[in-house]
Amino acid sequence: MARLSTLSFLFWLLSVSLLTNVHAQVQGGLAHEQLELAEKGHCSKQKGLTPLKEILCTGEIKIGVKGDYRQFGELQDGVFTGYEVDLARKLAERLGVQVKFVQVSGADRIRRLLTGEIDMILATMGHTSDRDEIIHFVRPQYYAAPTTIVGAKEKIVRSWDDLAGSVICVPAANFSNIEFAKRKGQRIMIYSDPTRLTQALLLGACSLIAHDQTFIRAYLTGLMAPPERLLRYDEKVSFFEIPWGIGVTKQAEASLGRWLDLTLADMHQSGLLIKLASAHGVSNEFLVKQQKLWTQEPCRSSTTFDKECLVPSGDTFDPPSAMSAGFEALDKLFLRHSIKPIKFPMFTGQNAFQWFLQGLQVTLLLVVGSLVATLALGVGLFKLQQAKWSLIRLTTNLLLVFLQNSPVILLLILGYLGVSLFLAYTIPISIISAVIVIGLNNGANVAGAMREVWLTAGQQLSVGATMQQATVPIRAALINAAKATPVAGFIGVSDLLATLNDITAFTGEQLTTFLVLTVIYLFLIEMVVIGVTKTSNLFSAKSVKS
Repeated sequence: MARLSTLSFLFWLLSVSLLTNVHAQVQGGLAHEQLELAEKGHCSKQKGLTPLKEILCTGEIKIGVKGDYRQFGELQDGVFTGYEVDLARKLAERLGVQVKFVQVSGADRIRRLLTGEIDMILATMGHTSDRDEIIHFVRPQYYAAPTTIVGAKEKIVRSWDDLAGSVICVPAANFSNIEFAKRKGQRIMIYSDPTRLTQALLLGACSLIAHDQTFIRAYLTGLMAPPERLLRYDEKVSFFEIPWGIGVTKQAEASLGRWLDLTLADMHQSGLLIKLASAHGVSNEFLVKQQKLWTQEPCRSSTTFDKECLVPSGDTFDPPSAMSAGFEALDKLFLRHSIKPIKFPMFTGQNAFQWFLQGLQVTLLLVVGSLVATLALGVGLFKLQQAKWSLIRLTTNLLLVFLQNSPVILLLILGYLGVSLFLAYTIPISIISAVIVIGLNNGANVAGAMREVWLTAGQQLSVGATMQQATVPIRAALINAAKATPVAGFIGVSDLLATLNDITAFTGEQLTTFLVLTVIYLFLIEMVVIGVTKTSNLFSAKSVKS
């Protein structure tokens, strides 16, 4: 009887295994059929060949991979290694073509796909809703990971509020950087090279870094990280888990994209992705869940991929602004005459445009405040130089020497440290601190120029008359004050420079961002020059008449 039960159990197990294998071959079989269909016909140079057919005809597929991302895509001694690299080789093997690896970065991978330099992206790219608008993502995805913030163990980070005043280094064009843009008070530094990101943390250039959890654990907090880093750093908080997907052009969606969809589903079912990831020490929790999902109904026998079988993309969509249509038309115009798409993310998205306006307002406030502070503090320091008590005059003169000979960045840091000792460092406090520091730095030159005129005139001039005769150096000091305002972002002021830097951090668009920044600052400085020049000319005319 026991023997019969054992045989029954073995028969049941064999039946389940065979049934599972039959279903597991559904997507793989369809992928093979699509490939056979694409192989039919001649490889002529005539137009109309699908992207999949072109790859089969050339016998080569160009795949964009990372070359500096441990465990996923790393280039050493001319050889690419990693989980994504092995997956790329398996895909090329199933296509029956040679694979050509092209090293890409987070900032240029989509551009290189759109310009035809590569056929597909397999480079730690998060599947987000805004990227869905530009390219086609293969589904199911091949991995998922959250963004993790890491820093020295002694630095306490329990919530987003604890990030205020921190310098955070982030990778360029990372979708999760939008979370930092939403919350002001920290300063963002962008790095296109992940290895430079870790070096910045090690050298103290930033107090925290934020990157994919896989990267953080590979280089800083995981078992593969150097022991001294494990002792020094820990993970603070993780957020925004998002799937990683293979990207192809919209034109390739129906051919290469469809074949990749079916092939990835088959690889999940067979456990191949788990095997490839485990070979490089990559955490496989997501892949195990995906295998379970794709070996059960309705996913294992689905050919259309029901909604419950697919992981949704990360919601990073920024609703279009009122000006988005005009800038999209401008982008299309550039595309017709250039190989590089031109984007204006600060104008096309509602949130980005709102942050842009806020940054512009802060910049205008900084410029006006710095001009007023330079003039007011300059006159104040001039008056202190004429004080009755010698101790006040001596102290003022020493302060002027220090202010005139110190870089404005050093003074801003000292101001930041001084204020932080007594007050909570908020955005309004940071703006006031920057205005006072810039005013002191340039006001010292105003005071020095006024004193020189006053002494030359035999100490007989009033403050107004002294200012009239010192209009040229005062004008120079005011213009320099306006020029110094972009440096305020260094201590956490959310001005236009800092805001556009934040927008660049999650959009990756650097060319137009800094072009817009340059144009606006040149315009502001020119307006200051014109305004100050006209005012000084008016004072000079009054001085001549008197």
